[in-house]
Amino acid sequence: MSRWNPWGALRARERARLHFRAVHPSAGRGYVIVAGDIELIVLHHDLDQVERRAGLAHELVHLERGVPPADCPPLLLAKEEAAVRKETALRLVPLDELRVFVNARADLGPVTARDVCEEFGVPTDVALEAMRRVA
Repeated sequence: MSRWNPWGALRARERARLHFRAVHPSAGRGYVIVAGDIELIVLHHDLDQVERRAGLAHELVHLERGVPPADCPPLLLAKEEAAVRKETALRLVPLDELRVFVNARADLGPVTARDVCEEFGVPTDVALEAMRRVA
């Protein structure tokens, strides 16, 4: 079974364009702008490969779900952001694969966020979000 590939998903979105530039820290790894027929994904230019993949995945999920309007109340924005973080983690660290990984390592002790980062090629925040889903 192949994992979801954000780079492939980007190529499949004909309207999407990706740019790298300086991004204000309040924007995290990046942001999206939808203008007419163009979906612009902007990622911070200093991200490493793992962070770029996670940032791209996160912004693609935003595009799929629909970008909230500029006047969206902060509480709804926070709720949407949490939903996007959860979905991003589920796609980059599929729950069934994470369970198999955790079970396979049971004799070695508890699985750490660092273990998940290394196994799935994700940054710490994505690993922690994925690990919240394993009971």
